[in-house]
Amino acid sequence: MLWIMLVLLALVIGGSYVRGAATRVRDEFASRKRFHISIKIDSEHMASRADLAERAKLETLIADEHIGEITESGSGGGWMDLVVAVAESERGEQQLREAIARAGFADRFELKPL
Repeated sequence: MLWIMLVLLALVIGGSYVRGAATRVRDEFASRKRFHISIKIDSEHMASRADLAERAKLETLIADEHIGEITESGSGGGWMDLVVAVAESERGEQQLREAIARAGFADRFELKPL
């Protein structure tokens, strides 16, 4: 019986720590400037595997160059979407535009601040 109480106590303590960490991360992202990237795809429906592989290249560029963090992504209606919380407010938009161009989406994207 005692070991059950100890396990439950450990779960409560662990859950509190995880909730606190999640709140800190949300607060950090909320303080960053965010941009919505829309990329036009050939289909009028969901993105194909090939489209998603192309988007993954952009996501990798954004992460590897420390431009920001992807906070949301999706597709539908002929578009692939990303929301990025940029690391540097001043240069974030320009850095995103450059990464989008290097990923091959220069002629088919929209970038909007949120």
